[in-house]
Amino acid sequence: HSFPFNPTPDTLSFFIVYMSHHIEPCSVGSYLSGICDRLEIYYLDAHQNKESQLIKKMLAGMKKLCSKPICCKQPITRTHLLTVVNSLSPLSSYDSILFTAVLLTGTCSLLRLGELTVPDNPALRNFCKVVGRDSVEVDKSSFLFWLPFHKADWLFEGNRIVIPSHWGIDSHSIFRRYLHLRNASFPFHPHLWVTPQGSVSTRDWFMQRLHQLEPDTCWAGQSMRAGSATAMAEDGTPPQIVQ
Repeated sequence: HSFPFNPTPDTLSFFIVYMSHHIEPCSVGSYLSGICDRLEIYYLDAHQNKESQLIKKMLAGMKKLCSKPICCKQPITRTHLLTVVNSLSPLSSYDSILFTAVLLTGTCSLLRLGELTVPDNPALRNFCKVVGRDSVEVDKSSFLFWLPFHKADWLFEGNRIVIPSHWGIDSHSIFRRYLHLRNASFPFHPHLWVTPQGSVSTRDWFMQRLHQLEPDTCWAGQSMRAGSATAMAEDGTPPQIVQ
């Protein structure tokens, strides 16, 4: 567009207007920070220009003008969980029990789907983030495992996840049932969530089975976490605990 490379407030404001019509305006500020960081070695006033009142007001104005409403995914409710649990029988397949165990674990512990499965694209998989079988402990009323580092874990320390039974659903016995089948089928596999084929469960594997429950729902990877947070709020849990 024949604009000068010098990141003056005017040039940066043109960039904000242009990008806000192509991506979510809330992300434009991050793009701008990255660009100014790279240009600061050539233009010493790049950061100062980015912090000018013109740029701040331009970012705020484009957020009001071009932002799209937040589209919340449908949460998984306790009724959905009970439907899945009640569908199990003594003859249920390994796959069905694995899906139920993952669903209950994710919902009862406010975990993201990406923390229990691996991406569908093999190039994006990082097995350092996959839950290991050797971290699992089971007692009389709950079970726990070690969640390796994840996107919210800035210090890469991991988290100890303890899951008791919730809302009248015996997630403890279902997890033990899955663990027994998994240990019998794959005693030397290093990971916890393993499909009948011996591979770690993927996002697509889980979502296909989730949509079989109610095909017309708007469920996504955040639905487990959203459902658990909603249920905790309904039970009177303080907001700071839910967060």
